[in-house]
Amino acid sequence: MSNRSRFYVRGKLHAVGTEQDSIVMRGMNDRNGYWRGLSLESDNSAHNQGMNTFTTLSYVHLANGGNSTWSNGALEVRDRYGDVSLNHILVTGTNTNALRVSYMKGQSNDSVNVHVHHFKAPGPVQTGAEFRQNDYLNLHVSDLQIHNALYDGMRIEYNDYSVMQFKNLDIKDGEEEAMRIYNNQNATQVKVELSNFVNNNQRYYYDGIVRIGNYDYTNGGVTFNNNNFIVGDDYAWANYSNFYHVRVDASGSGDQIDMTSNYWGPAVTAEMDSLGSRANISKIYDYQDQTSLSEVDYSNWLSSPMIRPVKVHVEDTYGVLGDTVMLAVDIVVPLDTSIISAELSLTGFQDHLSFVSLETAQGLAGAAGWSVATNAADTTLFIAAAGANPVSGRGTLFWLKLAVPSTGTGAVAPVNVSSAVFDDGGFG
Repeated sequence: MSNRSRFYVRGKLHAVGTEQDSIVMRGMNDRNGYWRGLSLESDNSAHNQGMNTFTTLSYVHLANGGNSTWSNGALEVRDRYGDVSLNHILVTGTNTNALRVSYMKGQSNDSVNVHVHHFKAPGPVQTGAEFRQNDYLNLHVSDLQIHNALYDGMRIEYNDYSVMQFKNLDIKDGEEEAMRIYNNQNATQVKVELSNFVNNNQRYYYDGIVRIGNYDYTNGGVTFNNNNFIVGDDYAWANYSNFYHVRVDASGSGDQIDMTSNYWGPAVTAEMDSLGSRANISKIYDYQDQTSLSEVDYSNWLSSPMIRPVKVHVEDTYGVLGDTVMLAVDIVVPLDTSIISAELSLTGFQDHLSFVSLETAQGLAGAAGWSVATNAADTTLFIAAAGANPVSGRGTLFWLKLAVPSTGTGAVAPVNVSSAVFDDGGFG
């Protein structure tokens, strides 16, 4: 893309790459913010003609897009009736926001759906993602990584009649709030779960890792469950800039904000253990500090960090009589998380295949130097693997070597993961 150019779509776009061969849109010069970015904008004309403007982007890398003077984001989605799906998006080299979704035109009988999954903006960025001034929006965001934001990691503001769900967020090393949630009205609901907020709010004393403004106190709300709020002890600003974990500006006069079952770090956890629930916690600014504000319900706090579930996948298999097959046990470890052990129980294949051995060469367990042990019972194969070196990312943990008896049958053998337990090696 040439300097200050913009790629805009006012209808439908289908841009789907693969993990091995992604679509790359970049500036002609390798300079941050060189071109204005990709804009999926007004589809009014196509919508009025009855056209389907559903747009999907998958495995797309936007490089050097997002000029701070000429655009609102490296990737902007705005003023649309049609649904949008964004999967496996990488944004690098931007001088503005990585993603902005605004003015979406859902209606009471036809909400607009926006799905954002596996979105990475390693930064620096101005604001990682903005979702603002949308109507009747069903928003699903998961596996989103924003690091090194110069301002907020995420802003969710001025949305109406919307349901906004966020899961598996990793917002880290930001200058201001990790999430700013303000003035979402008319039954709008914002829910955040299974997310890590690490070393944010490095600039201002009065901000919070999360800052919550007014919302619909009757039919809407803001919910944070099973998240981690972490401030590293080795950061010089930890006791100065980052004073609040949560700052409430919402004038709810004691209305409860559900922030139960979160981990708040060792110091705050110790304070909660000492004072109990519904107390004036030093790192939470709310009703306990000013009675005109809403109150954070932090009950059922966690004593140790929340570790998000690791995904395990094993294919059913089929082998030639008298031969052996190698069956991969694949895992996906969530962003910014690692594991140091795994215990698996596999069932379903024993009537068709015999267990021979567990092979770790070229697998994640082998690369990490893990030790493994197995116990093949009549109906269950028990596997234990562990090591000092953590495993992260995605790939094959190890392989099962299975034999097909020469007197057996040629049917497909199901392989079921009846249980899977992983111990965390940390995150951040």
